[in-house]
Amino acid sequence: MAIVLEINRAYVTTEAEPTWTDTIVDTVKSIALGILATLAISPIINYLTEKSFELMQQWGFDFSSAQEAVQILLALEPGVLKVAFIGYVIFLGPLIEEYLFRGLLYPLMQEWIGDPDSYLSKALCVLGNGLLFGAMHLSPFQGWTNLPVFLATFLLGCLFAALREYTGNITASTTSHILHNAAAINPLI
Repeated sequence: MAIVLEINRAYVTTEAEPTWTDTIVDTVKSIALGILATLAISPIINYLTEKSFELMQQWGFDFSSAQEAVQILLALEPGVLKVAFIGYVIFLGPLIEEYLFRGLLYPLMQEWIGDPDSYLSKALCVLGNGLLFGAMHLSPFQGWTNLPVFLATFLLGCLFAALREYTGNITASTTSHILHNAAAINPLI
């Protein structure tokens, strides 16, 4: 929890140094927003992903092979390694990805696009960040069967970037990302 507070404190953009009380309140608000956003948006993303899988199956695409991460998880015997892999997927992976995509790349995109107060600039940053996030989750070995995965991760990337834009920190997006991964991996455990 101390790490989350410190990360949030580093991203609070005020002229005066924020107090710890301000940081805690902002962190709790960001976590609550991440939870609410996940509960509101994830069913829509899941529905769209499911429909894209169905459409591609109607077009004759074969989805008999799962993503590599799913294959690894299903192949692992119960034990320490499986627990470590699940911990990585649920916690460490989202922390690393949020720090990279919303903590480092998002501000660089804002600088590159310019005019941070423009709605067009904000939209381009959110969409561009979502596009990069979706592309990062593509598997080079699955060809066109990647499209539903790309659609889901692109939309999730846009959600996470919008949370970053709205809050000015990565706490809400990290919370949402962790919850999404936990929900996605739960049926496989």
